[in-house]
Amino acid sequence: MNRNENAAIFGGQTRFDAVVIGAGLGGLSAAISLRERGLRVALLERGEVGRHKVCGEFLSPESGDFLRNLGVYDAVFAAGATQIRRARVALGEKTGRELPLLPNRGGEAGIGISRAQLDAILWERAAQIGVQTRQNTRVLSWETEAENFRVSGQNFELTAPFLVVATGRGASVLPSREKMSGQGAAKFLGLKAHFSGVGIADDEVQLFPFRGGYCGISRVENGAFNVCALVDYRRAKGRSSSQIFAEMRAENAAFARAMNGATPRFEWLATGNVSFGNFRPAHDGVLCVGDAAGYIHPLAGDGMAMALRAGQLAAHAISSSEKCDVAAQLYAQNWRREFGARLKWAARLQPLMLRPKWALRGLQMLDCAPVLGKKLVALTRG
Repeated sequence: MNRNENAAIFGGQTRFDAVVIGAGLGGLSAAISLRERGLRVALLERGEVGRHKVCGEFLSPESGDFLRNLGVYDAVFAAGATQIRRARVALGEKTGRELPLLPNRGGEAGIGISRAQLDAILWERAAQIGVQTRQNTRVLSWETEAENFRVSGQNFELTAPFLVVATGRGASVLPSREKMSGQGAAKFLGLKAHFSGVGIADDEVQLFPFRGGYCGISRVENGAFNVCALVDYRRAKGRSSSQIFAEMRAENAAFARAMNGATPRFEWLATGNVSFGNFRPAHDGVLCVGDAAGYIHPLAGDGMAMALRAGQLAAHAISSSEKCDVAAQLYAQNWRREFGARLKWAARLQPLMLRPKWALRGLQMLDCAPVLGKKLVALTRG
């Protein structure tokens, strides 16, 4: 490919101020935030934007501020997002416990919206404000060259002084991926599907522990309920998604009651490579956002909000720095300051959710001292 052909693919440009690889929530947030600071940005996504992904699809109350900063708050609710005001851990007929959803300063509720819808809204916003967006565009490699990154694909080559990677967990073909994430061997399987007719309140998210895993349910747009589970590989081995789902119903009476009469809107989606290892938000001058920095534990309260916030932190670090290594260092410091403590607390709570008897004892303690529930939510949230 000659230089003119290469430039034509990206609106006549081959050099940008920043290249963002991956259009998940972290990458979209970073691209929008960088562009709003006046930088020339290319956003590359290897697949189709707006597809369903295995995700809890719940945004905690502080996310309203992030969505406003990104210019999509009104669009999210115009698309049918629902307000989530309560959270509950449910084990059986008499063991449902409500936990507080701490509101942000404006007293807002949480938000339920599918990843397919939210990704599409953010992608459209990025294109509207001048980000050079390209989907179905696979990056094959990147390398450093002088004080720039050279990002190459099958039919393009771009250069930029800053690089943001948001390729998710295990989804990238990039050779540096494993070194950057620092994650260990996969230990969990993620499952997700949308259902109609689920028996929980529209404004509530419920969490259902079972042996070796747990499942969350909350309402999203168009009357659908997102059902998303995390299952220990030892439990999932040799079982289909339908078999795991049937066992979940058999082990948790509250889950069986909620799903009685519910009908699926599409087949179960599954993802492996879900592990909780070391976090590395930056590596060799590259800023990593979302799951590329390390898998965000579901019990940290809100991986979606954390990805959005990480994208904003990356944009701040880049716009405040002249060199990539300085930006990476600043970003890593801010990332760990904002997320480090809650991730540690989530890791401590994880064993409880994988053992229903332990979870029941913990919930009984919360009954005796309700203030502990607020404290636990605060420790695992921003």
